[in-house]
Amino acid sequence: MNVLRRLAERLRAALVAVRAPATGTVAPLPQPLVDPRTTTASLVSRAEQRGVADGRTTMLDTWSFGGPDVPTSDLFDPGFVRVLRHECEVAVGTVRDQQAITESRAAHVRRRRDEADDLMTAARAMMRGVAVREAELEARTVRRRQRRAQVDVDDLPTVGPDDALWEGETNTLGLFWRLLILLGLIAAEVPVQYHVYGYFLGATSDVPDLVLPLSLSTAVFLVLGPYLAAVLLRARLATGGERRLGGVVVALAAPWLVVAVLLGLLRGVILAADATRVERLHLTPTTIVIMFIAVMLVIGTMSFMLGLARRHPFQEAYVRQRDRRDRLDRLWWVTAHRVNPAYQESEANVVEQERTIRASYAAAEEAYFAALTRTVGDPSFTEAVQQRRGRRPSSGGTP
Repeated sequence: MNVLRRLAERLRAALVAVRAPATGTVAPLPQPLVDPRTTTASLVSRAEQRGVADGRTTMLDTWSFGGPDVPTSDLFDPGFVRVLRHECEVAVGTVRDQQAITESRAAHVRRRRDEADDLMTAARAMMRGVAVREAELEARTVRRRQRRAQVDVDDLPTVGPDDALWEGETNTLGLFWRLLILLGLIAAEVPVQYHVYGYFLGATSDVPDLVLPLSLSTAVFLVLGPYLAAVLLRARLATGGERRLGGVVVALAAPWLVVAVLLGLLRGVILAADATRVERLHLTPTTIVIMFIAVMLVIGTMSFMLGLARRHPFQEAYVRQRDRRDRLDRLWWVTAHRVNPAYQESEANVVEQERTIRASYAAAEEAYFAALTRTVGDPSFTEAVQQRRGRRPSSGGTP
């Protein structure tokens, strides 16, 4: 049993892999002018080296940053600082560009995922409507009974839409167990059919090979006929389901009943031919015929109930679209990260990434000025730098 279940699970996984849409060839992103994933440590190290180098050149002095009365202007900032600010803006713009390119290249997967999500939501809303209607019908039945019992109807509670929600996903019987039961019913029916056909065709030397094929085909028809009828009836509740399937089911049920009755009569006649066995069991031929007809009806009823043992069509649509949405969501995530490993679907994460980039470049700018003043070693130069840094707003937006 466990081997068959594992085999069914592997087959289901293989079907899911086959039905999953292919991502195709993913083109890499264009090479950015400034890598937005540059670490803070590398930026700080680069800024410190440049600060030491600029300090040793003696190209900057106390008046390079303007006097105390000079208005605030970026013109007094060293060239390397302006380069850092420009690189910061390019890095932030690169993040936005990479986000847009990634979304455009994976837009077809995201569109299909969103469509499946909308269909799943619609199916769940339909199931909620079914639950509300069933609750209202049950409430009407209760009110009708209470009215007959001379009870004040106004005292009964009313059923609101929010009081009858969908209970969630259910699965009456899984596909593995349905197939197993169908095969069991067919296997139980074949020996009896084989005995009946063997009685008529066994003595005929011209057609000895027809006994087993006829037994198998008859057993399959008697088991799968009611099952197929139940599946069709269950599908009539779906959106867009064919409403004329009821007539087809009736047309299928009529010949099935004829075959079941005739086979029951034949079995009764065959077993009644041996009078000693019938007398020994204290049975009449009519009892034997009724018993075999009842067995046929029980097998057909079990097969019919097995066909009905499925989710509601709206619930089946919900589960199918949910599984499709989950597959497409994983595919969207894989495709987006193949295009851009640093892709962030949330806008808040993108803003946080931009804030991190600006903070890294602000730290590099501070490291540059610290290395510059430390290398020059002039108190007046240090005071001029501190005054200029205190009057100019930082790149992060805070003074």
